[in-house]
Amino acid sequence: MKKLSIYKVFIAYLVLVLSYFVYVNATGTRILGDDKEEFDPNEGRTGTSSGYRGSRYYHK
Repeated sequence: MKKLSIYKVFIAYLVLVLSYFVYVNATGTRILGDDKEEFDPNEGRTGTSSGYRGSRYYHK
């Protein structure tokens, strides 16, 4: 009897998670961040810098 109850809870959890992803996809909501590319790799620095990790690049 207890295994049947755990099975029902697991199925309910899967339905909840899958329905959340379907809703997010249908509404076009982004889950992890946004597409804003406001990061400026040079942020007010002038000239070139040398050495380890002298440059930062934004990779999407």
